[in-house]
Formats: sequence, C-alpha cells, structure tokens
Amino acid sequence: MRLLLLMSLFFNTLLFAQEDVKSMFSYIKLENRPYTFNEIKKKSEEGLFLPLKKESSNFGFLSEVFWVKVILKNKIKQSTQQMLEFKSPSLDIIDIYELENQTFILKKELGDNRPHDKSSLMPTSNYEFTLFPLQEKIFFIKITSASSMNIGISVQNISDYYQTSFIQTKLFFFYFGAITIMLMYNFIVYLMTRNKSFLYYVLFHASHMIFSLALSGIVFKLFWPDTPQLNQHIIPIFMSLAAAYGLLFTIHFLNLKVLIPRLSTFLYTLVWLNFSLTLSSFIFGYQISIKIISISNFLSVIMLFIIATYLAFFKKNINAFFYFIAWTFFLIGVLTSHFSNIGLVPSSLLTIFGFQIGSFFEALLLSIALAYYYNELSEKHNKSKLMLMEQSRFASMGQAIGHITHQWKHPLTLMGTSVSLLETVLRHDKNNTLLHLEKELPSMTHSIEHMKKTMIELSHYYSGKMESIAFSPRETINNSIALLSTKSTLKNAKITMDIPKDLEIINYEHIFSNIIIVLIDNSLDEFYYSNDNQIHISISSDEKNNILIYRDNAGGIKIEPIEKVFDYFVSSKGDAQGHGIGLAMVKMLVEERLEGKISVKNRDDGVVFEIYFRK
Repeated sequence: MRLLLLMSLFFNTLLFAQEDVKSMFSYIKLENRPYTFNEIKKKSEEGLFLPLKKESSNFGFLSEVFWVKVILKNKIKQSTQQMLEFKSPSLDIIDIYELENQTFILKKELGDNRPHDKSSLMPTSNYEFTLFPLQEKIFFIKITSASSMNIGISVQNISDYYQTSFIQTKLFFFYFGAITIMLMYNFIVYLMTRNKSFLYYVLFHASHMIFSLALSGIVFKLFWPDTPQLNQHIIPIFMSLAAAYGLLFTIHFLNLKVLIPRLSTFLYTLVWLNFSLTLSSFIFGYQISIKIISISNFLSVIMLFIIATYLAFFKKNINAFFYFIAWTFFLIGVLTSHFSNIGLVPSSLLTIFGFQIGSFFEALLLSIALAYYYNELSEKHNKSKLMLMEQSRFASMGQAIGHITHQWKHPLTLMGTSVSLLETVLRHDKNNTLLHLEKELPSMTHSIEHMKKTMIELSHYYSGKMESIAFSPRETINNSIALLSTKSTLKNAKITMDIPKDLEIINYEHIFSNIIIVLIDNSLDEFYYSNDNQIHISISSDEKNNILIYRDNAGGIKIEPIEKVFDYFVSSKGDAQGHGIGLAMVKMLVEERLEGKISVKNRDDGVVFEIYFRK
C-alpha cells in the first residue's frame, strides 16, 4: 500500500505542471560538426528552430547534433529555484549556454558520456538555476548522444524535483532490492538442487540488472567516472548476456530438450549467437551493435512468447502457463522500452518505468513458478529415494544370489557326480551298491551342509527389519563377508576388522549391511589375483558419532574429481561391468537412513572411505 501511495504521488507530481514559470521549447537538428554559439544564436534569430513537443522528443539512433532552445519566464514577483532535467539516461553529452537579457553569462557541461562526479548518482542529468521576479532566461542546449537521441527536457520547481527524485529513487531501489532478494533465494535453491533452471534464472536477471544499471549511467559513475566510454561496451555485453541466459533458462525450465528437441537445438544456436554479440561493440561500434542486439532480442522474445503460448494452452503445461504470464509482462516492458529507444513511441511515464515494472513482475512470477517447480522436484526426489531404498534391498538380494550361485556350483557338481555314480552301480553292479552308498553319502551330506550354511548366511543377512534396531556391527559385517566368501577367495583377498566385540549400534542393520557389501564387492572387482589383496574395516567413536573407516589396496579411484564417484551413472568399471549406481546408493543410504556423511580419498595404493553416523 505504501508503495502504491508513493507511485501515485510521484505520477501526480509529474502530471500536474507548475504555473509559476512559463516555458517554450524549440529545437534544430544539424550535422555533427563544430558550430560556434553565435552561429546557433543566429539560426534561432532566423526562425530555423522548430517547436518541440513533449510527446515527440525521442528521435531514435541518430548521428546528428541537436540544439534545443528553452525560454523560461518567471510569472510571479518572487525568486524561484528551478531545475532543468534531461529525460535521457543515456550516453549523451550536454552543453548548456545560459543567457540573461540576450547576453551569454555561462556554459555548463553535463551528460553521461563525459567524466562524471561520483557524488551524483541520479540516472539523468540536471541543472539547477535561479529565476528572479519576472525574469526571463534563455538556454541554448547542445545534445549529442551515442545511444537513442532523446531531447526531452522538463522544468520543475526545485522542491518538486527533489520530491519526485526521492520517490523515484525509492522505487528504483525497491526494484533492485526485490530482484536481488529473489536472486539470492534462487541461487541458494540451485546450490541445494544443482538444477540449472535456478542458475540460469539468477544469471539472466543478474545480467539484466547490470544492463539496467549501466543504461542508467550508475555503473560508470560508481566504478569508472573518468572513463565513461567503457559504458558503451558494458551495455551491449550485458544486454547480450541477459538474452543468452534467458534462452538457456527457457530451454531448461520448460524442458524443451524433451518436449521440442529440434527447437531446443535452434535455441542453443541463438544462445551462442548472443554470446558472440558480447564483442559486437568492439567491432561495429555502440550504435550498430545495439541495433543488432535489439533486433536479435526482439525476435527471441517473440519466439519464446509463442513457445510459451503453445505449451501453456495446447500442451497444458503448468510451468509454461506461469512462464507465459511472466513473459507477457516482460514483453510489454521490452517492447515499450525498445519502441521508445528507436523513436516509434513518445517518451512518457510508461517508458520511464514500464521496463522496470515489466521486469519486476516477470522476475516475481518466474520466481513463484520456480518455487512450484522446486516443490515438484522435491516430491519426485523423495519418491525416487523411497523407490531406491526398496530397490536397494532387491539389488543387494540379486547380488547375494549371484554369489550363492558360485558357492552352490561346486557342491551341486559333487552331488550330481555321486548320484550318477550310484545310478550306474545300481544298474550294473547291484551287489556293491551298499558299499558305494556308504562311500558317497558323507560327500553328499557335506555338500548339503555347505549349501545349508550358505542359505543360513543369506537368511541372517536379510533378517534385518526396515526399522532401527540394536545390532552388532562386527557380526553384521561377518555375515556380509560370508556372502562374498567365494568371490574373495577367487580374488585371494584378505578382509580384516578392528571392531570391538561388545560394540552395539542402534540403526538400520539392513542398510548398514548393504553399504558394507557394496564397498567390499567394489574392492573385489578391482583386485587382481596376487598375494597382497587386503581390505581393512575399523569402527571407532567420538562424543556424537560412530566412525567407520574402510580401506583397501586396490589401486585407488581414477575418477577426477574423486567426489564424482558418488554421482549416479558414474563408474570406473566401464559400461560392461558397472552401472554407476552402487556408490551413489551408498551415499544416499548413509545420509538419509544412517543420518551421517561419507567421504572418499585416495591414499597410498588404495582408497579410504570414512563414514560418520549417529550412535
């Protein structure tokens, strides 16, 4: 409500002109060459100046020089402080020649395209002067501009000027403050999710904000007031970057790679075109580069608006619907600013704040859309975690069954051989059946006992409930080692432990077992047959956590950075052997179920995993 009152007061102040001072404006357009003040004064006396209307003061990109004549007369019998304000916050050079009683008294140099005083951060140039009772003053003002030529000039009482400037500054900082808060929020979300939609949202609006600050002259006044020519490069650079990041945001947020793959390829081409246009001002100069970038941005905005319309109303895409509404506001702001800059529409209140208002609502609506998108991602992520938890049980079960197959192969072969032998004896040597039966039964019994033991180990391994219970980590690890005994024997691996026998942990036993079996199995996959394959597992405690340290001498992890080994579908085993799920699942189980954290590092000739989890 307070903001609306400020805006209302500001607009009313601008709309209702003062009646104390009578003003007349006229102008002349001349070739860009040196003219003496006397030459200009003579052209005025010859009636070559044309009346200047407020609604037709923007002439777009021109290389000519404009001279504006301002006649002011104080209609009251007291002195009044007045302010000349130049409407173009652009790369201009302004020379003011002040006359009293047709006599030249002083020259004042203003404009954003010349060295500037840091003390004034107003986005427009201004000149303060005094009108004495019933006095008439004449100003001849020379204006040249490297950007759009706007020769609009307003005359205000000094108190009215500072009041409107104060309100304008408040609105200006409200806009940038609100945008900054939204950028910080979405950047934090990006750090949490690593979803590029949030990153490109931040880069798009950050580039957009720097472009707006550069366009208003604030950037060079703050950082390089003595070299304003740098602004001629900063503006097109960030104008191009904003367009490039806006396209990247659209591609990722609307998932165009999946929904419209061919179009996304074309949009990526536009992205690289905009990145290349960041250098255009160094090659073509400011005016030409701005024209090229403006045309490129205009076509991009229209195309993105059409895409959003199609996805929102024909594909019923909720993200596209938010995007459509946001892009509508942004399109209005861009078109208003663009047409004003090239002189197709007159400068007005809408062109002063239309771009910022459109950008603000666009940023706000897209931030809301991203919040909705984040909720969707969180729900999908939580569902995926639950599914992965369940799948981890079946995955480890399949892994265990594979090892059981190895362990059963030998006893089954022996039993098969014994049965075949007894069958042959029964057919061809019945008299010696009892003798052979007595000889083969111990072997068959031993094979059955071996198979039974394997099943008991499997039963112990999977007897853990999906709830937090007290268990012995030493016993649980022994069960896991037993399941992998055949593979560890084939790899000639020695597994040792340094775990107190009386240590008990209250946690998810099945999850703990699954983590151990994945780590051991990965090490066994990396081992070559030798006499020095070793795995060592130790558990210690501090005040808050249990600390499990797992190390092997299998040569270490070759992936760089090594932390990427916890990413999904990243494997050092190659496509034929690994799918890149095991360690990603381990990290998720440690963090989500054991409420701990896991780290990895290479040491000596192997790898070390450190797992911290609650007592």
